[in-house]
Amino acid sequence: MSKKIVVYTAVFGNDKNFNALTSYFPEFDFICFTDKKIQASKWKIRQVKSNLSPEILNRKYKILAHKYLKEYDVSLYIDANIKILKNPKKFIYRALKTSNFIVSKHFLRKCAYDEAFLDVPCLSRGLSSGLSLFLLSVSFCFLS
Repeated sequence: MSKKIVVYTAVFGNDKNFNALTSYFPEFDFICFTDKKIQASKWKIRQVKSNLSPEILNRKYKILAHKYLKEYDVSLYIDANIKILKNPKKFIYRALKTSNFIVSKHFLRKCAYDEAFLDVPCLSRGLSSGLSLFLLSVSFCFLS
């Protein structure tokens, strides 16, 4: 059975990281949620207007794919600064054999609690506290 798959990302605020696709994989849709005017021929751009902070908006669309991408059976989130070099089809189908939900290993942290209590670096960059962002992210899951 063929599944309808989307690869998606989110770019909000002053984030300038957006890798346009250099390769195209027609078996997927590529969607970018953003508050910017982005020209990207291989991405479907979904403009978002909101009073929420860019950090919160990014997490909202990252976490709530089931709400904003209901027309798809499978979704794969990638950070906007990630360049897709290979067709992700094999990766997705291999992962779906063992689980319905997959999270990649973080390059620095080992668990969500580490991310939650990462207040100091977030504050030094002028972002909301890591704990606040984590708690808000968790609340999205229960409120949707």
